[in-house]
Amino acid sequence: LNKRLEELQEILNNMLGGKAGKGYRMEVPISSKAAGNLSVRVRYVVFDSKWTPGYDARYQENTGKVKFTYFGSITQRTGEDWNNCNVILSTAQPQLGMEPSPLSIWYLRKYEPKREMYEMKSALAPAKASGAELIAYDAEEAEYDLATASIVGENVIFQVPGLKDIPADGQTHKVVITELEFDADKKFLTIPKRNQKVYLMAKFKNNSDFLFLPGEISVFQGNDFVGTQYLHNPIAFDEEIRLAMGPVQTIKVNRKRVKEFSEKTGIFGQNKREFFAFDIKISNNSKSTVNIEVVDHIPVSTHEKITVEDVKFEPQPNERDKDFEGQIIWELQIPKGTEKILRYQFGVKYPKDMMIQGL
Repeated sequence: LNKRLEELQEILNNMLGGKAGKGYRMEVPISSKAAGNLSVRVRYVVFDSKWTPGYDARYQENTGKVKFTYFGSITQRTGEDWNNCNVILSTAQPQLGMEPSPLSIWYLRKYEPKREMYEMKSALAPAKASGAELIAYDAEEAEYDLATASIVGENVIFQVPGLKDIPADGQTHKVVITELEFDADKKFLTIPKRNQKVYLMAKFKNNSDFLFLPGEISVFQGNDFVGTQYLHNPIAFDEEIRLAMGPVQTIKVNRKRVKEFSEKTGIFGQNKREFFAFDIKISNNSKSTVNIEVVDHIPVSTHEKITVEDVKFEPQPNERDKDFEGQIIWELQIPKGTEKILRYQFGVKYPKDMMIQGL
């Protein structure tokens, strides 16, 4: 009972907090030469309301398709309940302003610890209100009908069918924007230096008329919930979405260092050279041939006296330096019941009296 009382008290506080609980009065002056009947429609802007996107993604192994449910979570504390109303959601973001902020003078100064500390304290101090207030909201979660999408400039408007009730209780109320189905490419990914597991990935293109905004995705394999991931960047039309579907048990990976030694080099042995070699073994114990991407890296020197040399691969990687310098990527096709071994090696040479960070 105490727990329920706390929940009800929190709901009541939300209803009475901010502008909620206050009344509004609106006067509309009418001037007419003769008596008659007329209707007045008032359009106005309210604050303390928001919507945030969210998604369910269900991958069906037997069809190779992803069922993608796009929904919006609406929250409002405007002080008036929205009863039996039409809901239109827009991807426009007026809180970001109408134009980019201007540049200021780029100063170069001599490093002064006291000045830097003062500027840091100033930056951390609470800002004084000056005119308009910018409010940022955290993403949350968001009843069920499918919306139609229309493009207005570079923004998308979602018209949710049917009439909805959105009370001013500060709670989230979910509306389904759309349900889509995409053909997905199945692929496996492993980054064995980080985690010696193999993960299932589903990749597909957004060939719909819907702009996918950043938000949380609940991921399912069939009807089994496997976890959540976050869509950090908007996915526009024809852009690619890559879903992580969790680790698999039928494909094993093992990465180990197989050689290590160091030697002195150069005149009078003023340099030191260390040798590294790694084996990566992937075993396919599944019932079919798999396509797998293996990602690793080699070190990159940032000092003229540190060199990475004698770099060798067996077999050669399919891509190098794709996302960052030193990255190596193998694209493999491994038949069922077989294994594949990858090897790479390199040496690092540096002055013997130099301390190296990263080895």
